[in-house]
Amino acid sequence: MAIINNANISSEGLRILLDADNNRSYKSKNNLLSWANWVEGSGSITNYNQNGNTSENERVSGTDPWGYSNIVWESRPTGTTDADGGWNTDWFDVDRTKLYRFSVWVKRTSSTSGGTFYFGMYANGSGSRRNDNSIVEGNAYWECTGTGSLTQNQWYLWVGHVYPHDTSYTGKHPDTGYYTTSSGRIGGIGGCNIGSGDLKWNVDTTQGIHRTYHYYCSDSTTRLQFFQPRVDCINGTEPSIADLLNNAGSCWFDISGYNNDFIINSRAFNLLRPRYMDFNGSYGCAVTKSGYDTPYFGTCTAVVWTRIKNSAAEWRTLFRAESSGNDHQVIILASDWIMGMYDNVNGTGFNSTGFSQQSLPGYSSNWNMLVWRWVSTSNDYYYYTFSYNDSPGTIRGYISSSNARFKTGFRTLGAYNSSSPSQFWGDIGYFAFYNRRLDDNEVINLYNATKGRFQ
Repeated sequence: MAIINNANISSEGLRILLDADNNRSYKSKNNLLSWANWVEGSGSITNYNQNGNTSENERVSGTDPWGYSNIVWESRPTGTTDADGGWNTDWFDVDRTKLYRFSVWVKRTSSTSGGTFYFGMYANGSGSRRNDNSIVEGNAYWECTGTGSLTQNQWYLWVGHVYPHDTSYTGKHPDTGYYTTSSGRIGGIGGCNIGSGDLKWNVDTTQGIHRTYHYYCSDSTTRLQFFQPRVDCINGTEPSIADLLNNAGSCWFDISGYNNDFIINSRAFNLLRPRYMDFNGSYGCAVTKSGYDTPYFGTCTAVVWTRIKNSAAEWRTLFRAESSGNDHQVIILASDWIMGMYDNVNGTGFNSTGFSQQSLPGYSSNWNMLVWRWVSTSNDYYYYTFSYNDSPGTIRGYISSSNARFKTGFRTLGAYNSSSPSQFWGDIGYFAFYNRRLDDNEVINLYNATKGRFQ
């Protein structure tokens, strides 16, 4: 059953629902940290302050815990046995009456294993306190272990918790420990300097810092890589450990109830309102998690809140099947602004709706709700019709040829070609796909239920 919080949005026939502002659809949106600004380069970057020299901190293209290419933070010690890589984040606000989870992925890529891996935090005010004895520990670490304890080329997820300041609990959270994607929980934390429990905020705590380091390395060849730092308030909106192990930060979950989930580059997510995925070219596109096309329906409706890329330098493809012989069901001409579809199946090429992207309200910067409706037979409607916002009864563009029918499912959303994306569409905040033709009233209801976020 679809997870829809508004009774005015129809769930009948809903087969895909992706919403960047829904906790269940994008489970990483409440992370107090963000790595969306990670690009290849050296040293500090906004919100991440280098540990060690600039040359000891490199952001490089690497392989993430799920085998995808992604930007990782790599330590490159100089052999001076001091700070050798990693970061202290900027201060972020916390509520000392609530429970928080800190986590980070780490991997040793080198055959050498010099130095120590640290995973810890800071609290402002009087500092954090140990759970086991309530003593202040202003330099708290959940883990400080020799890098040789990390199996070469194995990603580990390390997890620790900070409890409310007034807790009487003296132990560790059940999820505190370290994990791999293949085996799940491997073991508990070492405790370093915090004893047998987790941590808790102090009575005057208002802010925290996430930190992870490579330290005390006497060689210049050992390499650690860090990925996806997180701080989550444990309030029911956070991803579970299973979600983190299953790539929740890189998965856009379908909440229609049909589990047509999509994999994305986590850096595509934009945390600022209205919250959306950036498919303008820097972060790829969304690709079905299954690796196959979505189910096919000849009569269907696609609804998307979007800000289309304001460039005619290339084609702009909203979605497309994987095979080179299949259609671009929605595409905008390169070196032009005309919207239509590209028929590969029957070989007729670009079929125009006659509508220009530049005719959209505030086309260069505004968000609009775009609606496409297809029918398998044209007894009552054109095969392909396009409208926008709250005027579905006004057909802005159409294609009368049967070549424009919806002939296949699709594998990519926001661009064409999953392995080497191109023809980038732009920003997408909300995407709904129905296996039927929505009527005008249903479209208007959907628009009214969602417009407040985008306008």
